[in-house]
Amino acid sequence: MFWTWFITPQSESKADSGACPTVKQNSVVIYVRNNNTTLEYTKKALHVWFKYMECVANHFSIRKSAQICSISVPTLFFWRHKILDVLNRNLSLDKTKLNGIVEADETYFHLSFKGNRKLSLFTDRKPHKRGNSISKRGLSYEQECVPCAVSTKGKGLSRVGKLGSGNLSALSILFGNKIEAGSVLCSDKLSAYVQFCERFHLVHNNSGLKHIEKLLSVHSPHIQHINAYHSTMKRFMRPFNGVATKYLNNYLIWFNDNRIAGYHFKDFIVDRIFSIEHRDNRDEISFRNPVPVVA
Repeated sequence: MFWTWFITPQSESKADSGACPTVKQNSVVIYVRNNNTTLEYTKKALHVWFKYMECVANHFSIRKSAQICSISVPTLFFWRHKILDVLNRNLSLDKTKLNGIVEADETYFHLSFKGNRKLSLFTDRKPHKRGNSISKRGLSYEQECVPCAVSTKGKGLSRVGKLGSGNLSALSILFGNKIEAGSVLCSDKLSAYVQFCERFHLVHNNSGLKHIEKLLSVHSPHIQHINAYHSTMKRFMRPFNGVATKYLNNYLIWFNDNRIAGYHFKDFIVDRIFSIEHRDNRDEISFRNPVPVVA
């Protein structure tokens, strides 16, 4: 188990124990501590949350999860983002860095304002029906750039960077403290990656190749792993039929953590839910920045 169970007398109140009662046996109530976590003030039993965490781990849709958990679709939608916000919080607290050979590249998603009732407040674009393609060819401000990095050990990072083509500012904010100095960065010929390597003391794959191969005993650096990473990411996103831009970072962290944890993803979620202090309400989820770019 990844969380702490403790037993208190039945007479002890919930407020005194700071916990949520889960099982009642022989005049003893078993509590699980949930102070300052996303489960605080929840009105549903803990076993229902566990059931939904399993649905998240199995990548079930909201409607299928609602049938399994016997809860309304809107409630489960907010539960999904409460859980994913905790995983996002875990990423910001994680101090581990990618090292060794790191492949980097960017991918793009269409700008989406699903769920925003007043489109005119933050864009001049007129509303259009679902499934319509963007109006401009090539890279434009109708697409959000998602810089991605993956190490040879399998760990990946991906966050929404900016609208249009990637630049040094976005890479510095997203990956500046996530890639260990002295690592080898393999990328395409985008000038921003060359400047990024110079700023953060990384070795770019186009400089000193023979020395790199001798030092790390590998073949010529490439970006095949990051290309496969992009393909898997797009396949993961496809069942959602278009993710709203304001929630895209949540789905990216869902993809990355699920990719690393694998069959133990439910245990990973439970561990983070009970160990990380984070709470948000419906308004904080609904009315967040519709375009969460960093540069």
